[in-house]
Amino acid sequence: MVPTISESSSNLSFDTAYLANSFLLGALKNELKVVVRNEGKQNYENVNLRLFFDGQLASTAQINLKANSSNEHSFEINAN
Repeated sequence: MVPTISESSSNLSFDTAYLANSFLLGALKNELKVVVRNEGKQNYENVNLRLFFDGQLASTAQINLKANSSNEHSFEINAN
């Protein structure tokens, strides 16, 4: 067996996703918080995040991720 070694590795992944308020209270807005992790050796700029509800685009955002770091972003969502 010969191990394979990659010269560059890049991996962006969703680390965590959770609601800021775990209970829906009437017509109050809530936030969906997502943590995106960069486990690679290069920085990423203007990474496009898209949030879909029932197949429809609900929100977008652009984030920057430094190498070996994570970034949290909040999407505001309606109770509807």
